[in-house]
Amino acid sequence: MAEMELDLNQNAELWAITEKGAKLEPVSGPGFTGLVNLGNSCYMNSTLQLLMASPASPLLLKYGDKAIADSLIATAPTDAPAEDPITQLAKLANGIASGDYSVAPPTPTTTDGDEGKDGAGAAAEGPSAAAAMASEFGALLKPRMFKTLVGRGHSEFSSGRQQDAEEYLQHLLEFIGRAEHQASSSGRFTTCMGPTLDKPIASWCVH
Repeated sequence: MAEMELDLNQNAELWAITEKGAKLEPVSGPGFTGLVNLGNSCYMNSTLQLLMASPASPLLLKYGDKAIADSLIATAPTDAPAEDPITQLAKLANGIASGDYSVAPPTPTTTDGDEGKDGAGAAAEGPSAAAAMASEFGALLKPRMFKTLVGRGHSEFSSGRQQDAEEYLQHLLEFIGRAEHQASSSGRFTTCMGPTLDKPIASWCVH
């Protein structure tokens, strides 16, 4: 059995699943917003993309809608909105769902001067830098603040090391659950999204 597995690994045509030699056309718009790798943050990016891949995703239904996201952001704690998990989740989910930050990369004939070089550092600052970011990274959102907030106080996820995506998924759902419980108890959810959506994300994920 071991010899068969070794033979399969040695002769596996990996190019067949990576579309080697194919000319891929870039896609953009709602549902096609990527996340910039912040340095060993692929475990977080892949987890977030998984949770928001479907239009029926609980995260998108609760936080991706622009009206709801705007309402949640408007009701953020005035003393430290950057430290509010619900605010940061609404910004991230709406940024992914809206397509505002997903712009097709410029064609080779497009000339933007030095804008691409200078605009790369402003990924999530606004759609004005989107074309330059798409050209350089193929992704347009930098969830740095969200990563810091979710990982704070955790010995592994607060570091810059590679991590296990499944462990991060468990940690993230627990993190969101605590934040949602607080927001629901204060009446913030009912005010911003109504009673229909005012239920924990974790309960949506049970099949």
